[in-house]
Amino acid sequence: MKLLKRHIAYALSLSLIIISNYALTKENIVQGIHKTENKSTTSKPSVYSAYYNMYVLNASETAVVKIKRDQYECMYGAGPEDEFTLSHYEEKHFNLEDDDNIFHNCNASAKWVTWNIEYDAPNGEKKYCNVKLLTDYIDMEDGWRTYFYPTPGTNCQVPVNFVCDDSESNCRDGYVSHDSSVNTLVITK
Repeated sequence: MKLLKRHIAYALSLSLIIISNYALTKENIVQGIHKTENKSTTSKPSVYSAYYNMYVLNASETAVVKIKRDQYECMYGAGPEDEFTLSHYEEKHFNLEDDDNIFHNCNASAKWVTWNIEYDAPNGEKKYCNVKLLTDYIDMEDGWRTYFYPTPGTNCQVPVNFVCDDSESNCRDGYVSHDSSVNTLVITK
């Protein structure tokens, strides 16, 4: 009898979680998010993801840059899958969308994307850099922080700057994550 009561209580609890999940995604909690990439408004559940606007600029006068997404975790949209090439003074815009869904094991988990950069100098010399955009949950007081930097443990040979919401220190030190933040990767020489 005790075992039956436990199973019933478990089934009821699980049902409440599923019903709550469904209720949170209903139209009454959906918000419009401005996405800079395509100047359109997208509706999404406000509690399961956040958008990031990515801007990549090759400000080099001579070098050609190839960028390819390497790995990602807890992302609905991790940016372009295919490698893209930027000639000097060329740019690329795209959006990322992270995943904070409990049913995907991403709730309060780190969300990240890594890219490989190949820098082709006019003299034929090639340089490489691996970079990472990371959003991590610190604690209840500090909330979510986003960082953008060369991947730890790698040697970044490419002259690159990271700018997050108009500040280089935001990328290095982390900034309070929010929808529609702008993260910029600039190849400088």
